[in-house]
Amino acid sequence: MKRLLPLLTCLNLGIWVITIAHLSVQNATLVSLKFVGRETIEMPIGVILGISVGIGAIAGSCLELFSNIQKRETETVERQSTQEGEW
Repeated sequence: MKRLLPLLTCLNLGIWVITIAHLSVQNATLVSLKFVGRETIEMPIGVILGISVGIGAIAGSCLELFSNIQKRETETVERQSTQEGEW
């Protein structure tokens, strides 16, 4: 399963890149986003999707990294507590 996860991640990002390229070619119209009362400049939808996917990929990898660090710390604490109990 651990070997399958990187493959699925690459496939997921690859499909997103292909989808963004496809939409960029077909929809060259400019759009603007409204978020919390603010409006962005007008950009093609492919650029907006690309930025969104990039931010999501970075955030997801950071969350995965931090969750792995937390798991390692809890495993270390558990090992230390079991070793102390053996003495």
